[in-house]
Amino acid sequence: FVERNPRHAYPVHRRWMNYPRPPVAVCILTVLTIRAEVGSCRVPEGKSAPLLHQKTMAEPPVGPSDADVIAGNTSKHEERVSGAQRRRNRLRGKDPTTTQPEVETQPVLALPGPAFPSLDFHPEGLGRRLEIAGHAILVNPAAHPPKTTVHEILTATSVWNCAVVVAKYLELNQDIRIREAEAQKSDITPQELDDDDGGRSNGAAAMGAVKLHRIDRSTKVLELGAGTGVAGIAAALLMRASSRDDSAHGSVLLTDVAAAVPGLAYSVALNGGEPPDLPARAGALDWTRCEDDLKLLGEDAPFDVVIAADVVWVTHLIPPLVRTLARVTGEGSVVVFGYQSRSSAADHELFAALRRVFVVEQVNNQDMHPVFRAPGTVEIYLMRKLPGRERHGEL
Repeated sequence: FVERNPRHAYPVHRRWMNYPRPPVAVCILTVLTIRAEVGSCRVPEGKSAPLLHQKTMAEPPVGPSDADVIAGNTSKHEERVSGAQRRRNRLRGKDPTTTQPEVETQPVLALPGPAFPSLDFHPEGLGRRLEIAGHAILVNPAAHPPKTTVHEILTATSVWNCAVVVAKYLELNQDIRIREAEAQKSDITPQELDDDDGGRSNGAAAMGAVKLHRIDRSTKVLELGAGTGVAGIAAALLMRASSRDDSAHGSVLLTDVAAAVPGLAYSVALNGGEPPDLPARAGALDWTRCEDDLKLLGEDAPFDVVIAADVVWVTHLIPPLVRTLARVTGEGSVVVFGYQSRSSAADHELFAALRRVFVVEQVNNQDMHPVFRAPGTVEIYLMRKLPGRERHGEL
């Protein structure tokens, strides 16, 4: 153009000087290059997309048009869908003659971060420790990771907020019960006891519908869904510190599915001391076959105290959990139930099922440890079996 029209050479050159911009050809090449790069970005065979983006990988279904529905002709729609699928397969390097089924993705569980991030449970860690009865609880899930890819089992490798809150609540309750016993010997009233400890017990000395008694060497404790075992180990440490009576036969049984038991047993060993004197052991207890697993463990219900700290968040686990709780508890048993809400539907179903079997009382946040509590995130419930609910087979 410039060669044929010399008089336009200067104005064109002048415009480019005043408004620097790349030539059109460069823009076109850049766009084509970007599209080629984006088209080549696909998930390799055998791999999965990042968890938070799995739902975006599936293309939204396109339904038949209104005209097709009215005419009763949906075959064209099916041909369009199958043709589009074949084109996607061809671009992804798959056989274009076959239609690949869409991969079903697992639900994404959105959780808040740890409420106590400064706590360090690793044996060689240098951070802040969680101490129960003067002993720092140690766990190392990485030493014996579960050999599975099931998400529900892999959660056993984390120390959850509920476990920490329940562990310190057990210790605080133990202190209150000891002070109650001392008050009874010296004729101190519950109000004087509250005043003496700065109101920390907040009236917990008063008798309620459900009361957690002191854990001593005669107490039989069971933890369900123990995971790393922090709450159950706390109960065992309190039991060990309570008395040196060798004639008592109390113990703490920490249970989870079989894949998580090696790591759980390692946690018990880490906190056993030298020589090992922690009254605790680990074993497999599947809620779907509770009766058989209890026989294999050589244990018989009921237990005096049952601990469950953040053990259920999906609805299909609620019925077996409630049946197991009913099986392992008796008339005088108390369930310490730590819970973190993640679904209003699961909340409603869970507590409706629990209240058919137990008296359920929520622990006031002021009755928890003043430092190790998470208001609005972690709740603790004390439960006692309803009269006439001893026959768990009726559930």
